[in-house]
Amino acid sequence: MPDSQPRYRRRTMPAGHVILTVVVGLLVASFLNADALKRTAETQLEQDSLRQDVALAFAKPLDAVSNFFRITWPRDQLDDALGKRQGAAFETAEPEDLPDPTIDSAPAPNATPTTLPPPTPVTADDPLRVWIGGDSLAGEYGIQLSRRLNDTGVVETNRAGDVEVSSGLARPDVFNWPAQAEAAGGLFDADVMAFIFGLNDDQNMELPEGGSATFGSDEWIAEYSRRVGGMMDQQVGSGRTVVWLGIPPIRDSGNPRNKNYELINSIYEEQASLRPEVIFVDTWDIVTNEDGDYADVIGDGSGGSVRCRTPDGIHLETGCAGFVADATMNQLSDYYTLG
Repeated sequence: MPDSQPRYRRRTMPAGHVILTVVVGLLVASFLNADALKRTAETQLEQDSLRQDVALAFAKPLDAVSNFFRITWPRDQLDDALGKRQGAAFETAEPEDLPDPTIDSAPAPNATPTTLPPPTPVTADDPLRVWIGGDSLAGEYGIQLSRRLNDTGVVETNRAGDVEVSSGLARPDVFNWPAQAEAAGGLFDADVMAFIFGLNDDQNMELPEGGSATFGSDEWIAEYSRRVGGMMDQQVGSGRTVVWLGIPPIRDSGNPRNKNYELINSIYEEQASLRPEVIFVDTWDIVTNEDGDYADVIGDGSGGSVRCRTPDGIHLETGCAGFVADATMNQLSDYYTLG
């Protein structure tokens, strides 16, 4: 007996419609993230390179169209509601607007090292308030440091920290860290400000008097030292202790960036050495192998090993972020009794 029930076939979308849907989705996503695409091209690609030129040729028109039609308005409103766009950083700044150091930018000859006073007592009734922030390096580090500090019972933190990807001091026209830190520190009523960034700062910089300085030149070193010292003094002037971390080495596949980071770290260390209220944490030796070289896996000090880096060869896995957090805690204990 023939089947009298109608047969239904699933309707399929023609291949052309699938491709069109994917293309439209990619275009919408590109317009929604045009500002991030432009910022990445400006800050993370080699300056004046073909890759940067091509990326900016694509990103700038997208950003212009996105801004004109206010395509990102709903997302920006949601970010504001969630507190993701707080602070003065989004006003950006010009180099001449950044804070100047309030002390000499070079150590006096034969200067006598400053003797620290006894550590300040900290109690659960009067907890130490520690704010943590920086570029993408601050992510796992902020989580591990927050856990350790909060476990003392006498410290309160901003939990996972304030992470601004692709940010630094080289491009205040993209993200204004001094303004963000001052606003966030005041809002959090911080006693300590812990910063880790610099990954994106090995690039040419605009100078306050006009023109630009090539990375690594004497002009660049002087200007970057001014920005670092100015931000340190801004925080110290607000009565806060500053923790400033160095940049860890990255997987170096024949590129010069680790040499660049060594220069940047030397500026951090020198500027911190001028200020007893600033703690410099040298991450280099903490996250390298016994020969002082980059390694994906390093010893844990107890005969075992831990995975140190994420697959990109740049960021810290939980184990190494914990080692850096431990080093931070050890140095903070010279200033505060943490238990």
